Amino acid sequence: MAMTETSVVAGIMTFVMYCVVPLSILLYLMRSSQRKHTKAQRIAAMQQRISAEHKKDTEFHSE
Repeated sequence: MAMTETSVVAGIMTFVMYCVVPLSILLYLMRSSQRKHTKAQRIAAMQQRISAEHKKDTEFHSE
């Protein structure tokens, strides 16, 4: 479709609007579950680290 445009600029704009933008939206939506999983892993690791630091602090202050 972009090849049939009358100018180079129109061809590039057609390619971007009909190919690049929809494909990027599709890929973004397809990776949403992976992003959720990665975020949950990061949060769990952060909570474990905070829990371990809190445990160290409590042991230090109880002595």
